[in-house]
Amino acid sequence: MDTNQIIFRKATQKDIPQIMSLINTKWANYNSENHYTWMLFNAAIPVVTTGAFYKDKLIGMFTLHKRKLSNGYECGLASGLIIDDQWKGKGYFPILGNMAISTFKDLDLVCSLPNIIGKSALERSLEFKTVGKISTMILDSLEEPKGIDEEVSYAPVTMETQFTRMEKDNSYFMFETNHSYRLWRFALHSLYKYYVITFSSNEFVIVKVFKNSETGINYGDILDFECSLTNTERLKKIILSSCWVLQQKMGADLVTIWTNPNSLLCKVTKELGFTEADHNPFFCVRVLNSMLEHLYDYSSWHIVRADILPH
Repeated sequence: MDTNQIIFRKATQKDIPQIMSLINTKWANYNSENHYTWMLFNAAIPVVTTGAFYKDKLIGMFTLHKRKLSNGYECGLASGLIIDDQWKGKGYFPILGNMAISTFKDLDLVCSLPNIIGKSALERSLEFKTVGKISTMILDSLEEPKGIDEEVSYAPVTMETQFTRMEKDNSYFMFETNHSYRLWRFALHSLYKYYVITFSSNEFVIVKVFKNSETGINYGDILDFECSLTNTERLKKIILSSCWVLQQKMGADLVTIWTNPNSLLCKVTKELGFTEADHNPFFCVRVLNSMLEHLYDYSSWHIVRADILPH
């Protein structure tokens, strides 16, 4: 293999078939060009995918979506980090990553939510720090669903859905999710149908039910929500009511939610009977603005499952 023939460039929509082929060698088969068009080329936020090509064949890629944090900092969220097995260890991963990061000139930091392999690559090649893990909490069943909000309702997310904004909680760093972003993320998603669980208080939770084709288990995923993150009783009622809707109304066998292991949310889920899954993603950060070293403090972050694509 003549490594001198490697070309590094931004991927275009014409590269989607090769992007699909490369990703499907590692992860679930999303055999839909519409899905990659939605995620990489018709996103509601700026995005770039850098690719390494050998004789016009895609052998590596790195995707970066530009997200604003709730406090105004500009963040690059990295995903789709993959190098073909035959080409690993040749230094292409940092080239792709730095090329993607340099596309956006005003980034304060870059983040990623990788598995253990991606975590090691980011630490080794791109100076990321792993600040913690995401705890995937799982609930088998509600024993006695006391404390359910009697006025809770649910409906599919559509382009007509209105997401009522709550007052910003400045206690945490979190990814900004305005109305147009949520419509793109949930109403226009090409693979899954999402539902919004609403409360009379204007708090809401976004969920989906996904059937594992191998086990036949229906997973009810809590992906996004707006409510106070510091009010224990409200958190309990919101999560408990959402679990009740997912299991009693939508047919979920298990309910999952992401939490920061040391957060009040994690404590609440444990009190409700959730247990931690065996395999969890990591939260990796690289601060680019030297004045913002405090962003490495994981206790100040709130991450939801919808922050990672394509789920």
